[in-house]
Amino acid sequence: MFYNTNRLKYSCKLLSYYLNIPYGELLKSLSLGKNELDKRNINNKG
Repeated sequence: MFYNTNRLKYSCKLLSYYLNIPYGELLKSLSLGKNELDKRNINNKG
């Protein structure tokens, strides 16, 4: 849910509720990070 840019508004709404940060401010400043490493070779697993 958090990685999908199309659902960013739902993530912001949830985070603003728990962190007590205004929704509009969070929506403008939130950026998504990737938590997986890119594979260099197609045959690599993991």
